[in-house]
Amino acid sequence: MHSAIVVINMPEKLETAAHHPKWLAFLKAATLAAESMAVALGEQTGVLQLAENVWQVNFQDNPGAFARLVSCAMHHQLSYGILQLKDAPTWHPASFQPKPRLNRPNPIDASSRSD
Repeated sequence: MHSAIVVINMPEKLETAAHHPKWLAFLKAATLAAESMAVALGEQTGVLQLAENVWQVNFQDNPGAFARLVSCAMHHQLSYGILQLKDAPTWHPASFQPKPRLNRPNPIDASSRSD
């Protein structure tokens, strides 16, 4: 297997919050740089965050990223789906080419603000 698309199912939002606390805990554990890591998951080689809850992970470049996403989802009791890609993903040339999601708002920071 060359790569995989990993989708983590987001829990329903609470009426009073922008994001469910379980989702925020998952994001903090899975995507932010831990003390032992120099770079956050979404900024690592071989990891492309396609949407808020969807990642493309290249096993050739970063096999640990897949394990981190799945183990954090399991720890926080979030269901997930994995689409295995035997070969390198090829995006249709007429479509946009996914790029890293840089400079996006951090929902963890946003949830801790009191307005």
